Amino acid sequence: MKKTPFSKKALAAVLSVTVAAALTPMGALAFADEPVDPAPTPNTPSIVDPTPTPDPEKPATTPISKATVKLAKEEVTFTGAAITPGVIVTYKGAELVKGVDYKLAYSQNKNAGMAKVKLTGLGAFNGTKTVNFKILKKKVTPKVKAPKVVKAKKSKTQAVAKVKAVTKRAATYTKVSGSSKIVVKKDGTIVAKKGLQKGLHKVKVRVVVKESANYKAATKTVVTFVKVA
Repeated sequence: MKKTPFSKKALAAVLSVTVAAALTPMGALAFADEPVDPAPTPNTPSIVDPTPTPDPEKPATTPISKATVKLAKEEVTFTGAAITPGVIVTYKGAELVKGVDYKLAYSQNKNAGMAKVKLTGLGAFNGTKTVNFKILKKKVTPKVKAPKVVKAKKSKTQAVAKVKAVTKRAATYTKVSGSSKIVVKKDGTIVAKKGLQKGLHKVKVRVVVKESANYKAATKTVVTFVKVA
């Protein structure tokens, strides 16, 4: 075979290329000009400060529940109208101003039972506070209609009069004293029985008006005379 002549410089160039190719990783030459993706960054959650940042334009407020509330009266008697006892509110010894520091709302304050006063903070105060007061049942002596003197006949049994309590509430009537010939019925009717002797007979009648939602039970005793001619 005939040898192809090579110069020393050409031979050296071929050898340098061959050695470089052997030392370079496969594919590095082919993609040397392409950009290399950066190593992936692990997913690290962001840290959030749970403490809210105060708004410098909005001053901090105090819960109205920390204030001291004193009612003018903690117990009042039923009147038939809404009851609104006065309220004094203080905080750290200073009296607060209604309409500036708080507002009031009354509820369940007409009938006997537990009534409520709700304070809502205003201005430098926030939130609500509720205090209670008691409405007591009213005691009223009943008005009773009863005749002073009534006439009866000895010869027959007859209803001679009626005692009547002036009220919408239920009432009971009981004879306290008087002749056995005189009877007081449950509805207040006075009956003179046949054989009641002539003369003036005194009869005492006790009237009891029963308790209701807003009134206590009440009692009154009246006197009537039965005259037999």
